[in-house]
Amino acid sequence: MGERDQLAGLRSVAFEGRRGTDPVIFSQTRHFAFSRPDGRMRIESAAIGDRGCKLFGVHSTGHEVALAEEVHVNVILPLRGRVDVATKTSDWTAGVGDLLVFGPNERRTIVAPDQAGLYEALLLAIPRDALGGEVAAEPGRLARAGEAAALAREMSDLMALLRRGAASGETLAVAAEQLTGRLAAALAETRPGRRAATGSLAQLGRAEAFMEAHAGLPIRIESVAAEAGLSVRGLQATFRRYRGLTPHQALTRARLEQVRLRLVRGDPDDRVTDLALQCGFTHLGRFSQTYAARFGESPSATLRRAQSG
Repeated sequence: MGERDQLAGLRSVAFEGRRGTDPVIFSQTRHFAFSRPDGRMRIESAAIGDRGCKLFGVHSTGHEVALAEEVHVNVILPLRGRVDVATKTSDWTAGVGDLLVFGPNERRTIVAPDQAGLYEALLLAIPRDALGGEVAAEPGRLARAGEAAALAREMSDLMALLRRGAASGETLAVAAEQLTGRLAAALAETRPGRRAATGSLAQLGRAEAFMEAHAGLPIRIESVAAEAGLSVRGLQATFRRYRGLTPHQALTRARLEQVRLRLVRGDPDDRVTDLALQCGFTHLGRFSQTYAARFGESPSATLRRAQSG
């Protein structure tokens, strides 16, 4: 093994050049070897919420692994270097800017470092059962647009929050539902041939009321769809038709309204950071930008005015 450390839910394990190491990311690691004798690897890992979701940060000088994943759908987001993946049916290559998704399967992966000698990636593991009907039966590349682009941002934001030691249990629970819903929506976007019926304005109203009532809680888009009596794809079609938004964008707006209500109230002990995290925002810089674009002022300005009044 190697050295281990703990930081607010983020666990780190370091390995050095030897064969037979088990990185303990997948259900089964059948073979592992570094690409060179002095190879090194560090794996960061965190349990996200209580539904079996996990987020990993992988740092390696290059390695090869044969694995079997039985439970989770995996999303791989390379940040440096390249990854080559071979399954029983297809081969895939991904570099910086790509996003690969695999359902439970057997595969062989080779990671190659960049010119500086390092490979880095984030790997998201979400239980297959948590995704309902939107499961990647076959591997594929998600286009970095729409829901998939948002998924990549949220994976990066959450890892940054974990590395700062700023992720509370409540924040992680919200993040788990956001990532699960985002992946389900991204997978749904890869199936353009499956058209979903648009819901009614009444169904849209039920969805929006549910979002407003639960904006600060770890709700899933599947739960919003069920409340409206729609499928996830039907909910997406309904929001696009009547609001020109995705359900996640609508939920973000509802959460912004929740934060603003609390900021305007201006209790003496309130802090912008605490209120933002309580309402489901895990990237504080992006939250401040989004808030300012929506309301024409920074959240700290809103709070200062309320507390001074």
